[in-house]
Amino acid sequence: MKKLTLAIITIFTIIAFKPDRTFKFHNAISVKDTISTLNGITIPQANARVTLSVGTADKKPANEQIWFRREVVEAWYSLLLADQKRGIKADGIRIYLSRILATPQNPIHRNNGIIVVSTFSKDTLIDNKDSIIHKDYFTHLDSNKLFKMADIKGKIYFDNDAVNGAALYDVCNCDITTPCSTSSEHEILRSKAESMVQNFRGSLFRSGAINSTAEWFDIKMLKYLLTKMEEDKDDDGVRIYFARGIDNDYAKGKVKFVFVTTKPGNTTDTHSDYLDCEHFPLINKISDPFTGPTDNGELCPTHCQGITLPQP
Repeated sequence: MKKLTLAIITIFTIIAFKPDRTFKFHNAISVKDTISTLNGITIPQANARVTLSVGTADKKPANEQIWFRREVVEAWYSLLLADQKRGIKADGIRIYLSRILATPQNPIHRNNGIIVVSTFSKDTLIDNKDSIIHKDYFTHLDSNKLFKMADIKGKIYFDNDAVNGAALYDVCNCDITTPCSTSSEHEILRSKAESMVQNFRGSLFRSGAINSTAEWFDIKMLKYLLTKMEEDKDDDGVRIYFARGIDNDYAKGKVKFVFVTTKPGNTTDTHSDYLDCEHFPLINKISDPFTGPTDNGELCPTHCQGITLPQP
């Protein structure tokens, strides 16, 4: 009897002290400890790359765009929905500017990149007013399909024309407002997108240094983007252009991002921008429920609440 009692005590002792692979997230949610950005960059790498970007004012950056295949973008959205079901107020993504060290293969003007992270809504006080910030979080269920996929970092291209499918590097003069029209607050005309993209690095007059650190995009934009892709099975991915704001607001001249859906190009490594009556370029347009209309993407610097990179 004593042996049986001792065995039972031993079993419960082992269970009680079994290492726990989970830790508490906000709102006392317990999740497994997969910690990552949404494009597969580890937190130490993300810290280093964002720190380098902040500390290096690249004055002559190369034209750049990053392409993600459709399944990766779908997985971003699915991840946010899954986190919502677990009680996390997942509300979008934040894209950070990043850099890697210059090498002969990646000279100083061709080593910019991005870090994509998930965000959740948090009520707070800003200037003694109720407001909502969109705060980064990196902890996700390790069973999420995004982290089972290969090649989620995206492909970086340095183009200055439309040869490889990046149409916004060329002036088209082909806006069609009738019968075409934008149907979402996120959509912009092709001509505006061209101006934003081509203004990232002017051909005659340099547009200046990299002067932003991050931009936030709401989950509604991702949903709309995927809705448009589902309507046309030819869509194979999303191109994210480095661009600059051109409107007369605080974002004018600052580095921003423009999204365009793509379809297969002429070769296996090209992806052509899908631009027609059903496929417009996309940027973010948001309205704060407390303060009314704000900027188009919570661009940092200026609107930097919620950012966490670089982390201490």
